[in-house]
Amino acid sequence: MVRFLSPRKLALASFSSVMVNVRSPVRRKMRSRAAYYSHLLIAGLLMGATVIIEAPINASDWPVAAHDIRRSGSTETTLRPPFTRLWYRLFPDEGLMSGVQPVVSRDKLFVGTLRGSVYAIDGLKGSVIWKVNLPGAVLHTCAVDGERVFVPCADGALYALSAHDGTQLWRFQTGAAVWNNPLVFEGKAFFGGRDGKLYVLRAMDGEIAWEYTVDAPVVASPAIDPERRRVFFAAEDMRVYALKVDNGELLWQSERLPGVTFRGYYPVVAPDGSVMVTTTPLYSQEELQTVVEEAVRETFGDYASWRHSPEENARLREENFRLLAQPGTYQRQMELIRRKLEANPYFQTFFLLDGNTGARRGVIPIVYAESMNGTGMPPVVTPDGRVIVKFQALLRSRYQHYSPFLNVGYLDTRTGNIEPLLDETRTYGWHDSLLLVHDEQCCLGVAGTTLINTHQDSVNALDLISRRGYPEPFCWNIHEPEKGEALGIWTMLIRGESLPVGKEWILRGTGLYGGGSVIDVGITIVNDGFYYVPTHEISAGCAIIAYQMAENGEAAQKSTVPRANLTNEERDKLASLAWDWDVLSTPRIARLAPEFLELREQASQRSLSKIGPPPFVDEKFIEQVIWEVPMDSGQTWDKYAGLERELRTKLNAAVKELISRPWAPFVFPAGKHPVESYRFFADPCETLLALAYSYPYLDAEIQRDVKDWVARELQPGGSLSDIGKDEPQLDGSVPRTRYDVPRLPRLVLDDRHFNRLARLYPFWLWTSRAQDAQLGEKVKASLVEITSLAGDASDVDLGNSVIAGWIAAARFARQFGLGEVEEKAVLQAKTAIRARLDYEWQHPIDGVFAEAPRGRWVCARWRNLSPEVARLLARFARPVQEGLMERYVDHHRPTWWLAWNVELAWRNESPFSLPSMAQEIFSAKALVLQTPPDVLATWLDIPWCSADLYYIEKLAWTLQACRGIIWRPLRE
Repeated sequence: MVRFLSPRKLALASFSSVMVNVRSPVRRKMRSRAAYYSHLLIAGLLMGATVIIEAPINASDWPVAAHDIRRSGSTETTLRPPFTRLWYRLFPDEGLMSGVQPVVSRDKLFVGTLRGSVYAIDGLKGSVIWKVNLPGAVLHTCAVDGERVFVPCADGALYALSAHDGTQLWRFQTGAAVWNNPLVFEGKAFFGGRDGKLYVLRAMDGEIAWEYTVDAPVVASPAIDPERRRVFFAAEDMRVYALKVDNGELLWQSERLPGVTFRGYYPVVAPDGSVMVTTTPLYSQEELQTVVEEAVRETFGDYASWRHSPEENARLREENFRLLAQPGTYQRQMELIRRKLEANPYFQTFFLLDGNTGARRGVIPIVYAESMNGTGMPPVVTPDGRVIVKFQALLRSRYQHYSPFLNVGYLDTRTGNIEPLLDETRTYGWHDSLLLVHDEQCCLGVAGTTLINTHQDSVNALDLISRRGYPEPFCWNIHEPEKGEALGIWTMLIRGESLPVGKEWILRGTGLYGGGSVIDVGITIVNDGFYYVPTHEISAGCAIIAYQMAENGEAAQKSTVPRANLTNEERDKLASLAWDWDVLSTPRIARLAPEFLELREQASQRSLSKIGPPPFVDEKFIEQVIWEVPMDSGQTWDKYAGLERELRTKLNAAVKELISRPWAPFVFPAGKHPVESYRFFADPCETLLALAYSYPYLDAEIQRDVKDWVARELQPGGSLSDIGKDEPQLDGSVPRTRYDVPRLPRLVLDDRHFNRLARLYPFWLWTSRAQDAQLGEKVKASLVEITSLAGDASDVDLGNSVIAGWIAAARFARQFGLGEVEEKAVLQAKTAIRARLDYEWQHPIDGVFAEAPRGRWVCARWRNLSPEVARLLARFARPVQEGLMERYVDHHRPTWWLAWNVELAWRNESPFSLPSMAQEIFSAKALVLQTPPDVLATWLDIPWCSADLYYIEKLAWTLQACRGIIWRPLRE
């Protein structure tokens, strides 16, 4: 839907940014871009209008992600090694969001950080020209049109700043955080909104030219075909849309495509007008690889690998090479892969669409997901108009590599066929094969006739004329640090020393992490140099490094970091920094950098001395917590009246949606590792809990509907009919996701599971608030059995659900006159409470996160947080809680609340944060720290799915903050 609007106006730490200029720059004059997209200024008659095709981008500019409005990822500037480092800048206390690429205009580099700082940096010297602080994180790449810098911000606004001095020119507010890279075309800024709109604003004043509405967030950035005057964008309903650039008229929308999201990237416009897009698979990388493995085995029988002895590998290699020499072998592999993808369309992640109709041009034989099983890096288009893609097949050029299947080739957009690009007369070595690795960052770009692969720890290249790779990388960085190297880097930083070339690297947990290589970006190419943002799952990914071609450049040479010999003063300095000790304690990082853990005890003692000794835990107050119940205050604060009305409207709508249909569990996509997919909202008691939290704030009509729904679910055959069952499962049929789930992934685990004891709390909260006697009678019949068989905690939550369960058992027992059960429940509750409070003071700087099955992290400290447990923590551990929130959330994870966020806890190599993390943190902000409602409302964001229970709970807790709660004695 297009809507035309009348014109209107809308209205840290010492290491936050570290820059080192290491060499005086010498800038060579480069030829301007010509070739396929040449210098054109076409004036003619088209329906009586003058058509202008914008002039090509200057060689010194890289104004948007992937270089230009077609998202070609290429420039005519030709790069050749060797290179020298000009300068580098680190942002350890600010961080860079995964997917942020520096943009350049007129020798100024522009970049925004997770702290909301926008920098204009001298591209030659690395010095800051200006810096502007915005009220939210910068979630994506900026765009620049020479005069203005357009900045997407987490506060939901697009900002236009003066490229000259950073002055704010205008601000346009949308309905949700902006996670999109804008484009500027013919004086208009195009960008997608997570509120389900494509916005087109006048670049000079920010007033709306037109907007188009879809029923899904837009988290893939748009692309424009200027010759055919079309703008393309992909929405999270898994469709691609084509609109007229001039007025937003819909030209076509594609069929629904396989995958779960287009997040992070953009469509790419091919020279013939066709459009290419990539998606994130629902299934693990391990499952995707079976398509390639099967095709290879059907073609060759077997191939040389680590699975075989050297003698067997020699035999297989000889046999395979004979087959590879036959022209039909490659085509057979491609045809087998194509047929397997046709038979299993849910494994497809690459799509070629007709630019005129949106119809798919067949099935492209590409099986690929990016390094953490995220959205595949889109293809690139060379200056002479050829499309280069990554694809998988067994070829001689890659045969003996660690990642033998991953290749690059030319895609024919007319036929969908791929021509291998590497020289097939030879077997490439480690580096001169572009260092393509299927499970690591591999971002392609083109500089003239040089194909470049931006890797996690190096930049590698291949000459497109000779089809030979360069024997050494353009530059190095760190993949995994040597022992002592990570601390050695920090020692040099606090001493103010320049880091060696290739060691511009900050260990994850010591610098603000923005998602690593979840959304990979290639280098930014300008003139005779480039800007590089190295990333990795154990790197903070917070460095920008500038390189330039130089006759005696040293960038390809490896360097070393001196081992740290710390003074006591330096140890104190390092121990005082706001590091994430939970990440530093993970087995992988502790193995690589154990020296950091030696500072943890010193940091812990420092924290305890600052906040003082633990308070006396008053037995009387514990009794109050057990026997006093939270009630709505019945009052409305005048200053929050407007916010309360808005929140009530949203809550009523969300709950109405929840009870309107038989929802299936929320199936979440798998990662590379761990390979499991997770299901959310599979336990019906989670639904009951969300309804109980929201009940006091619902309109009377919705309250009646909710009570009727619960009554039906308590009947035989309903999801709540057997409350004594160990693992009740939601058996609804309506999918919660916008993406299709054609079959469950191979390995699926439920994120949350309440045992029978923990389930008592949702039962008690519901019966208390809704006065539901029917559910009370069911509990009465099972209470003795439940409390007699209660065992260990069923979830990784430090006992939060156990405490809530025993408190609920005590209250039910008193209500039913079961004295022995009450006595036991009170004793167990008190024991669990004291153990929980002891943990707070034993772990003043760590222990927020904990590993849950299998290989994922949860915020155990705040998981399954009830108002009663929150009341205890606020009374007896508030200083610890405030310190942990400031360190682990506000500092290290400022975008924690963002739906479909990049992975920020520690799920190793996975593309998404789990939705439970945002709910866990929100509950602590609301219930323990009692954050004001107007602040809580800024973290509500958008639902992760339909019937999102966590969204409902967050709305209810924010309404509770608007009105306040009071604690009243349990009625006998």
